[in-house]
Amino acid sequence: MNFLKKVLLTIITISVVTSLSLTLTGCTPAAQVSEETTLEEPTTTEEETTEEVIEEVELSYATFFAGDTPELEQSVVDAFQAKYPNIKVNLEVLPWDGYFTTFETRLAGGTAPDIIALNMENFTKFAALGALINLQQLIDDEGFDTTQYYDTSLNFFKYEGDQYGLPATFSDVVLLYNKDLFDEVGEAYPTEDWIIEDIIEIGKKLTKDTDGDGIVDQFGYARAWWPFHVWPYGGEILSEDYKECMISKPEAVKGLQQMVDLWLEYKIAPSPEQIQTLSDWDMWGMGKLAMYPIGPWAIGPFQETEFDWDAIVHPGGTRKSTFLFANSCAITKDTEHPKEAWELLKFLTGSEGSTIRQKGGYEIAANKEASKHFKNTEMKPENDQAFLDAVEHAISLPATEKWPEINEIVSKNLEFAERGEMTAEDAMIKACDQINEILAK
Repeated sequence: MNFLKKVLLTIITISVVTSLSLTLTGCTPAAQVSEETTLEEPTTTEEETTEEVIEEVELSYATFFAGDTPELEQSVVDAFQAKYPNIKVNLEVLPWDGYFTTFETRLAGGTAPDIIALNMENFTKFAALGALINLQQLIDDEGFDTTQYYDTSLNFFKYEGDQYGLPATFSDVVLLYNKDLFDEVGEAYPTEDWIIEDIIEIGKKLTKDTDGDGIVDQFGYARAWWPFHVWPYGGEILSEDYKECMISKPEAVKGLQQMVDLWLEYKIAPSPEQIQTLSDWDMWGMGKLAMYPIGPWAIGPFQETEFDWDAIVHPGGTRKSTFLFANSCAITKDTEHPKEAWELLKFLTGSEGSTIRQKGGYEIAANKEASKHFKNTEMKPENDQAFLDAVEHAISLPATEKWPEINEIVSKNLEFAERGEMTAEDAMIKACDQINEILAK
């Protein structure tokens, strides 16, 4: 089924035949023939050639993909428009901060984009709100091949058994390390045998006041998002049935206390307050961060650093663990051009669009064919295999529409521990009390 072209076919044929033909066929109503009309002089014959009329439409597409290199996603859109010149796509590459709040506001105001990029943490929330079109009928009617995507990433974007989004990218978190800073202190680069305690020990040697002003301006390490620190010692966020908060358990608390001690006790990582002044992303780019837990979205933006760097699977505690993130594109409920939006959606997540994005170094394509281009020897890191190896240890966030509330509760309560005003355990006991109330509803 081709939903893209709205085609109007008009064939008008008017034939006037002779009275002899009418008599022979007996199928055509009799015509009035004057005495002047002869067999050699037929009445008027008018022919019109078939014409294809294609409606021009305009779509809007909002995304956070490749936010630091918006020209990359623009190149995906340009490739689509070259293939479908009747569809104009207005691309909005929006900043990550406030992205989902902006979408929610525009949704309420009736100005939502036709296509929206969503991460897995927020996808379920918007699907539950009825903000997205159910794609299942389109997929079934067309016989659309969903096997082109990795199963795990495809299943992230189902809601109540139906597909509401198509996966565009997936990623995990590995450890990037600045080889030049390791060389300066004569330390060997991280290996597969490292554990988190090695990060702390070596991180102390790599944390420095380089200009002698009494303020640390080079750090050994940076914290990741708080769920990353729940898992290394066997902790979990919620129970398997999503009915109980688990982050106040000893295994989770150990990892979270270790996280806040990165700056409170070990002094190897910038505090949340310091990151407000200069982000860990900027520190890494400036060569002021020795080890950085981050995902493949950092590959493209940091190709031109003045220092050499590489990657390794992130060390663990009693177990190795990492995030498994995934991002999708979906059609919003208020689109006026669902057929054209469906074509754009397929292109953005299909082999052509995903290959452009993949070659540009943004995350790992969820499209199997496009993901073959991930290992690109012309780009850093040399050990890009680390991103693929880390998937073996990947853990996904809870796929519940209540996740945004859960994240907000944990983050707010963690602030007390981050400032040293209470232990991580006490902060997570408070958080679980609030989360369990939400889960019970």
